[in-house]
Amino acid sequence: MNGDRPGPASAGTTATREGLPALGEVVVADIMSTPVVVVRADSRLGPAVRTFVRTGLRHLVVVDSTGVSVGVLGHDELVSAWFDSSDRRPRTVAGLPLSTRASVTPATAVVQAATLMAVEHLDVLPVVGRRGEVLGVLSATDLVRLVARHGAAGAAGQSQGQRTPSSRPVTSTGSSTRT
Repeated sequence: MNGDRPGPASAGTTATREGLPALGEVVVADIMSTPVVVVRADSRLGPAVRTFVRTGLRHLVVVDSTGVSVGVLGHDELVSAWFDSSDRRPRTVAGLPLSTRASVTPATAVVQAATLMAVEHLDVLPVVGRRGEVLGVLSATDLVRLVARHGAAGAAGQSQGQRTPSSRPVTSTGSSTRT
């Protein structure tokens, strides 16, 4: 969450007891991540690889020469293309398959954006302005933070000691491994 973007609109919203707007009233601008790391579609693959490594990101928004979003490049697509041994190996980002060309606006309801992400199996969506310029990104991590702020366990009606059929107890073996 970043202070460089618009905050939640408070006029006409229903607040939770914690003072947060109701989930149905949260818009993308309230939770999107900024600033955005972009890569131009006409960039060669090497700079895109270096950008992934330098930033540690898993997705980069791809823009055309005017700065308009044309999609999202995931590291999976880049790695697959890099190891493609055929003569068809792309030389620029524009030659790679993009994980999505979908986008949302800052005014899009988060519920609507989350539904699009779930249906299309997306981890991130570019947030664009009226001319298609990139203003931010909405990531699955942003959605998880929102759910955490709204108390996911409480909202689901679970109380301590109760387990749903899909929940499993967490155990520790004393050692930790990073996944």
